[in-house]
Amino acid sequence: MRRAIVVVAVAAILWMGLKDWAYRTFYMQKDPIETSEPVYGALENWALRPVEAPPGAWESPWGVDLFVLPPIRRAPHPPGVVSFDHERSRGETEAFLGRLLDVLGDAPVYAPYLRHGSPVHKESADFAEMTETDAVAAFRSYLEEDNLKRGFVLIAPPSMTEPVQSVLASFAGDDDVRQRFGGVVWLGPETAGLEDLECSDGLVGQCLIEVPMKSGVPFLQRLMPNLPRPRLKHHLTDPEAAQVSIANRVAFLSTWLDENAPKPAEPLGGLEEMESVDVAPIRRPGDDIGKGN
Repeated sequence: MRRAIVVVAVAAILWMGLKDWAYRTFYMQKDPIETSEPVYGALENWALRPVEAPPGAWESPWGVDLFVLPPIRRAPHPPGVVSFDHERSRGETEAFLGRLLDVLGDAPVYAPYLRHGSPVHKESADFAEMTETDAVAAFRSYLEEDNLKRGFVLIAPPSMTEPVQSVLASFAGDDDVRQRFGGVVWLGPETAGLEDLECSDGLVGQCLIEVPMKSGVPFLQRLMPNLPRPRLKHHLTDPEAAQVSIANRVAFLSTWLDENAPKPAEPLGGLEEMESVDVAPIRRPGDDIGKGN
């Protein structure tokens, strides 16, 4: 028994001393993973998305959606890009959203899978731009295919300031979209770093809601190799207060839109343009058909 304890203790000491070297020597030498751009018209590229389309804005009350940008992957991964369809990366995204669902209420939720750089790299402009590009592409797809003129609120976790800014820039100058924008709910231990936000006229000066969230390194993660971006676990410090803040924002935006915004017309949908068909003239008895001169 004593010998087994000694063996385990020696193995643990060796692992703690050599884990970073072993990771750099073996795991980081793998070839970078090739990845393609996600197509957000495909249902499988969304971590969360309603199965059935919610009522359009032409119905009452005016509907409001939640558009969530999930955090980037921080578990060990080979160099290069973490693909949007990487199984373990999707698992991290789904675990984060699973902890968040209880505070999001009944509003429809849209959350895309995004590409980003491996946590073995320090922050890279190329990788950051890729994440921002995917965030904008997902949002544009949502706006064009799923939004139905409904109101919407953006929700973002820590370290996603730049993707949020890119999404906001994608509809800058579009007053119709801005009036339906209910602001940003920022989840994080640090301030959002989002200044001069513009949202619906009913929320002037209240476009940002900061919801405290703690981020820490899980205990077992301390036994893993040290990465430039270590794995973090996020916890809302006051889930009940967060739930109330989000619910109040959704309810206020819905009421304000109903009372102040012009209702859009319901699309005709399904009515196809009628084709004109050439019809042969009707010949009646007595017409000069087949008669001689």
